[in-house]
Formats: sequence, structure tokens, C-alpha cells
Amino acid sequence: MKRFELIICSALLAAILWIAPAFAFDMPARGKWWHNQHMITTLSLSEEQSKNIDKIFLRHRKEFLELSVLLRKRYRALETYLETQSREDLDHRKLNEMVEAVQKTRTRLEKSRLLMLLEVRRVLSRQQAEMLRQIRRDMIRHMEQMGEDRGGHMGGRGIRGR
Repeated sequence: MKRFELIICSALLAAILWIAPAFAFDMPARGKWWHNQHMITTLSLSEEQSKNIDKIFLRHRKEFLELSVLLRKRYRALETYLETQSREDLDHRKLNEMVEAVQKTRTRLEKSRLLMLLEVRRVLSRQQAEMLRQIRRDMIRHMEQMGEDRGGHMGGRGIRGR
């Protein structure tokens, strides 16, 4: 039974580590998309809007960095614990606490990210926000197709495992 629990915990950790980068930013392009000339043109983004988004991003950046570092630290601690303990020596209470700490940190990071996105959406017009969502959907669809074309992670089912 303990071996099964160790396998489950290891699988959980691997899954968390695999999907965590996907939650870093929920934007159509990596980096500061509001500085990308193609995005500026496509969305008809004004210079004032870009500056406002920059301000929002900078206000949240420190918290993102701190939480990302903390999350990596907690992942490493959990991974190290699982690798260094035999199944007989695993303290399930400690393991649960470590998993809970990882999950709470991920939740804090996701909440911070979503609050930033809500602020960004207030800067955009309704039409710009819809265009941004469509660009993101198109990008995800393209990435899923690329995953299928290459045999993809997840057995050729693309980034969402479909």
C-alpha cells in the first residue's frame, strides 16, 4: 500500500511540475505582448493603453517572481523528500503538509495572475478584449495541432491532452 502511495505522490508531483509553466501567464504571446507590433496593430492598442498595461504588469511582477521562486523551492523540497525517503520512512503527515504548501502557493500565484488579467481587461475596450481572447484561442488550437503533428507530449494529443 505504501508503495502505491509513493507512486501516486510521485505522479502527482510530476503532473504538477509538467503543468505549472502553463499557468505562468495566460496571454496570447510570451513576454510583453502589448509591446509586440503585430499585437499593437491587430488590437489597435494605443500608446496610453500599452503604458497602463506596463504599469499593471510592473505592480504585479515582484509578487509573481516571489511566488514563482517559493513555488519552485517547495516543489524541490517535496521532490527531494520523495527521493530520499524509503517508502517505510515516509511521514504521510509531513508529505501531506508539503503537498498542501505547494498547492497553496500555486493558488496564490494563480489568484495574483488572474487579478492582474482583470486589471488589464479594464484597460482594453470590449472589442479589444474579445480579439485578445480569440487570438489566444487560435494560438492554443495551433499549439494543439503542432503537438499532434509531432506526436506531441501526451501521446500526440496536444497541449491539453485531448
